[in-house]
Amino acid sequence: MAHEVARSLLRIMIPDGNFPDGNYNHTLKVARSLVRGSIAKTVLVHVGVGGDIPASLRLSRHVAAIHRLPDAFSDETAYVRAVAELASDVRADVVLPVSEEGHRLLSRYRSAFAEGIALAPLSDERTLRIARDKGRLAAFMEARDLPHPRSLPMRPYATLRDRLADVPFPVLVKGTQSKGGFDIIRCDDLESVLAFAREQQGGEKEYIVESFVEGTDVCFCVLAVDGQVVAHTIQRALQPPSTPFSPLEFIQFVRDSQVESVGRNLVRALGFSGMACIDMRYNADQTSVYVLEINPRVWGSMLGSLRAGVNFPDLACRVALGLPVEDMGYTPTSYSVGELGVKHIWRTIQAGIPLRHSCMAYGFDDPLPDLTEFARMKLHQFAR
Repeated sequence: MAHEVARSLLRIMIPDGNFPDGNYNHTLKVARSLVRGSIAKTVLVHVGVGGDIPASLRLSRHVAAIHRLPDAFSDETAYVRAVAELASDVRADVVLPVSEEGHRLLSRYRSAFAEGIALAPLSDERTLRIARDKGRLAAFMEARDLPHPRSLPMRPYATLRDRLADVPFPVLVKGTQSKGGFDIIRCDDLESVLAFAREQQGGEKEYIVESFVEGTDVCFCVLAVDGQVVAHTIQRALQPPSTPFSPLEFIQFVRDSQVESVGRNLVRALGFSGMACIDMRYNADQTSVYVLEINPRVWGSMLGSLRAGVNFPDLACRVALGLPVEDMGYTPTSYSVGELGVKHIWRTIQAGIPLRHSCMAYGFDDPLPDLTEFARMKLHQFAR
């Protein structure tokens, strides 16, 4: 049966929904990857959404249909039941989550889905709790001697001064659940950290204090099953991001044995399953690499991985369907991650990256989402 699917038609359901960390731009990237896969002659991508549907997703020719899901996310069992019913209604072959919360919910409620509907590789909730929380992840790596910057929890506040006594500055104060470079501040001295800690007393957010590593960003992007790497790419920053701690804009896909070894060891220690982007950082002299965090979801530069030769969503569906998967490796190449825009296109050219190694390469056969997003940004700038 699986091989019959491989020869004809594949229906894929993406439950983007109204997850707190959902990202419709990432959903579009997944759809654009899937239609370039090798599983089936025809791929139909169905997307379940809650709340407003952005035009950039609604206008994509690669999305077969968009279906309304409940807006009320508080009752997660009812939400997943609606996702499972929708998957049955569209006769989905595979359900593929895009967000971290989607990953967690599908993992928790696997049994809600009808027989014959395959789920993309998923980690259990314990693994996801560690991966999604910077404090838990740091403690996990410390216990297993995996390389990471020195870090400690901000709480209890009463002992923070003493606990920071032998920590070198500068440091980064990070929200344990922060994403996308937000909720991170740099502190160059002890008093700055203590002042921030005083402001946070009584708040619900948890923070860690992490030694700042001066150096170069590098990412280990991976699809894994039960701690075994199925496929990976490694990308390094061609230049620092335009704002501190923000995602990289210009990257180079490289081969790096040290990064690969650290990434594989962490994936194995966690017993991780699914797609993830592991953020790391080389120190200034490029001798040591440290794990900063894990994003157990689709990542912004996924189409760059596709350009380099690794179609992660396609491979995840292959694994789900029990089809053979072979890691073919990838081609070292450059890529411009940002969205369509005159300024970004000009900066891409200045960085020496061919425009075919940017989002433009995936917009020629699906132009309306990019043109709509470009028009929206220009209208926003004009309004400002």
